[in-house]
Amino acid sequence: MSKFIKQIKNINMKTKLSILVLIFSTAFINAQVDIQPNAIGVNVCNPLSELSINSVGDVLHTVRIIADYDGNGSAGLVSLAKDITIGNNFTSGIIGVASNFGPTSNKAIGLSGIASRDMPYSSGRSYGARLVASNSTPGANYGVLAILEGSNSGGAVVGHDAINYSWGQVMSNTVSYAGYFRGKGYFHDNVGIGEADPQSKLHVRNGDVYVEGPANGVILDSGSGCYRITVDAQGVLSTNPVACP
Repeated sequence: MSKFIKQIKNINMKTKLSILVLIFSTAFINAQVDIQPNAIGVNVCNPLSELSINSVGDVLHTVRIIADYDGNGSAGLVSLAKDITIGNNFTSGIIGVASNFGPTSNKAIGLSGIASRDMPYSSGRSYGARLVASNSTPGANYGVLAILEGSNSGGAVVGHDAINYSWGQVMSNTVSYAGYFRGKGYFHDNVGIGEADPQSKLHVRNGDVYVEGPANGVILDSGSGCYRITVDAQGVLSTNPVACP
């Protein structure tokens, strides 16, 4: 008992009472709570994490939870933010903060999500992160809001196709990006560059399309074959037949 009281000495009285009632009720009824000097296990014995639920855990994780419901909607952890009545404030269901101190080569990940199966299959779905936003101010619903801050360059959103492309995951050290992608990209609808409401598959507003290199150009499909339009050193345009992409 004294060991358990020491573990929760910094928690407020209301929370202490709730924890005591929950744990002792579960312990007496089901004998499924194991209280160690520095760890609590629910449905496990000899927990390694400070709080282990349905899993022994390990020393790397402060809290280790495994869902034991075998059905649709099963989740290891659900966190709900309170709907506060004061306007223009933020609430968060989960906040993940990873801070590195000093000029080390460590990597900090604020929130890591991994969805994987034991081998390649042709069924099911895997989403590393599935984020949904709805029903707020028109134009202010974001499934993902990523912000690049600080004084060093980087990317707010980085996508990397690790199956087809090797990459050391370091971008230009002089340019910052809202989005940076290594691999193919697919857009079902129109794409606008400088244009918020593009009217063509590619709509460029107040800018040019630049093709670098004299051997490169624009490939057009004539209906009976494809031709590349290029320009020579005198500014003369020419077309040459090429294989259609």
